[in-house]
Amino acid sequence: MMPGPTIVRSCNECHGPIAEYTLRSGNTFGAIFWTDGKMDAPMLPDKPALVQCPHCRVPLWIEDQEQIGEMQPYERGGAFQDARPGLVPSAESYFLILHEGVGGQERERYLRVRAWWAGNDKRRKGSSQPTLSTQERENLEALSQLLDEDEPHPLCQYP
Repeated sequence: MMPGPTIVRSCNECHGPIAEYTLRSGNTFGAIFWTDGKMDAPMLPDKPALVQCPHCRVPLWIEDQEQIGEMQPYERGGAFQDARPGLVPSAESYFLILHEGVGGQERERYLRVRAWWAGNDKRRKGSSQPTLSTQERENLEALSQLLDEDEPHPLCQYP
């Protein structure tokens, strides 16, 4: 894995700097592919589209935040020393965001898949009971209405 530049964005709510890491190259050597479409790859980290601001915890779509700068890989300090990566929401956070409305079928599908994965992450580590909660079942039912059977990889991070 070779890191690319770090894009620095400004949170639309608190204007805190958010670090968005990029890659020049990566690979799937040693990756684990889960049956729900999630991939855990040590040399190709996930790049979530929705994160929580590390400063004010507000959920935000990273692409909607203004880019205010860029840092080279491994660069420290300087104008963006307070920039921190966005936080990955929990399943409960995804459900809350979905309840409030998201605007658009593509974003709704993204959130429903991520909520599913977040719930399954607990099961992957063996620290949760295997049965689905009512919210998880309702989420999967709503997700099934958003999927297109003709799409080759509707749930995968990387086609």
